[in-house]
Amino acid sequence: TITTSSGSGTITIPSGVNLSGDSIFKNDEFFAYTVASSQSISTATWTKVALASAIISNSNFDTSSYKFTVPSGKGGTWHIGLSGNWETAGDFNNCIVEIRKNNSSATLLVSNIRQEHYENNNASKIVPLSAGDSLELYCRQESGGAVNFRDSGTGESSGFMYGYRIGA
Repeated sequence: TITTSSGSGTITIPSGVNLSGDSIFKNDEFFAYTVASSQSISTATWTKVALASAIISNSNFDTSSYKFTVPSGKGGTWHIGLSGNWETAGDFNNCIVEIRKNNSSATLLVSNIRQEHYENNNASKIVPLSAGDSLELYCRQESGGAVNFRDSGTGESSGFMYGYRIGA
């Protein structure tokens, strides 16, 4: 415990010092991945998003299966989130992006929007995850034709999945 007479102050942690214990500094495992190039999504079909490009990561993310797996010893409380961006100005219902846990069709986190003009899906949630739990991003759109799920190389908003550990 650090206490100052004013109740505030600055803590400087020099390089080489490791923090331990149960604290807010548990975000030692993190990831954010996007598609390497825009991915074509067929209409009315659930499709796994090919998250193969790291935005930032020090994690156990498999870019061949597009899946994050909680490493041994890293279970706990996690903040996870998603974003979906579609390359269309079409007008239709049901642009859905969801995170699925442990190869299940049950969703852990979902966002569904009506597409009117290059809309974005966004959602986040705090969840308990155990070592070995896996997360995958799926999407579905119902435009009547194929629509691209946007990558980050376009200079526009992109679709991605992220997560970081916030507690044991």
